[in-house]
Amino acid sequence: MVILGIDPGTRITGYGIIRFEKNQYSVIDSGLIRLDPKEDLSRRLVTLYSRLASLIEAWKPVCMGIETAFFNKNISSTMKLGHARGVILLAAAQQDLQIVELSPREVKRHVTGNGNASKQQVEAMISRLLNIESRTQDYDMSDALAIALSAGFSVGPGSSAFKTVTQTVSRGKRNAWASFVNQNSDRIIR
Repeated sequence: MVILGIDPGTRITGYGIIRFEKNQYSVIDSGLIRLDPKEDLSRRLVTLYSRLASLIEAWKPVCMGIETAFFNKNISSTMKLGHARGVILLAAAQQDLQIVELSPREVKRHVTGNGNASKQQVEAMISRLLNIESRTQDYDMSDALAIALSAGFSVGPGSSAFKTVTQTVSRGKRNAWASFVNQNSDRIIR
């Protein structure tokens, strides 16, 4: 199963494409869609749509993960981000992709076990989990990979084990991670 993760933005949109196969996951592609901040928003949205449609056509993912909208103190920035999310959702819906919306806190919890993890912690864990080189401060791309991985945990081959762990943790049982590790020793990176 191929999953696309998107970290939306109106200047830089990160993307990460991950293959889930037999409880293993690997990076197929990742990068940044850079949009010219000097262009009108409408032109940037056309570019974003076009680049995303090309990625979907090239890699044929079955699912797309995207962060849910969040509210910023700057209402104008929040509105612009909403436009970008709309274009991204349209591109995915036109290709009949399953869409998984995740809050930033959910993504951090899925990847690091801590919903309050820093961007640096998310990037470090993504590097370890996906066995890729850390690209310090390339957070849009590492966030997109984290979103793809989280979407995969939600709908992919490893989802049942992951859901069991998160449900147990949310009920306050402290041994959930130990149980998960025992049941999934093949996933441990040493």
